Amino acid sequence: METKALKFDPEWRDDVFDPAALEIPLVFPNDSARNDGIWVQSRCEFEETVFGKAPRHASPRVIKAIVKKSDLAAYHTLSDSSGKVTPKSHPVYDVLFPPKAWMSDSIEERCTTLAAARLARGKILVGGLGLAVYPQFVLHLQRPFH
Repeated sequence: METKALKFDPEWRDDVFDPAALEIPLVFPNDSARNDGIWVQSRCEFEETVFGKAPRHASPRVIKAIVKKSDLAAYHTLSDSSGKVTPKSHPVYDVLFPPKAWMSDSIEERCTTLAAARLARGKILVGGLGLAVYPQFVLHLQRPFH
């Protein structure tokens, strides 16, 4: 089988709002318990930043995210006024060093992923699966894959 080489398109953009990105139904894991590693968490938002703009949703949108504790907590030790060290599991570390989303289904994430899924051809290597947004878009678009 002969493979046709694709040329790089310098005009291609993945930073454009596409309403279809929100209309495609996706399946996500259930929220999981917070732990010292990573966890799955949902939150409701009325506004999201979308490529520098903050449109307001008519109703709150549930955003699913894979969340990770901040690495900064590992480099700092807290203690009270008597010198007693605060355990790393204490919630104050999350206040000082907020957990970060590793991956989410934010509008920006959906738009950039959908733009890539629309152009996918042949064999595609997905590095890190996250919430599996990309494979779900590929399946929804009925893109051929091997």
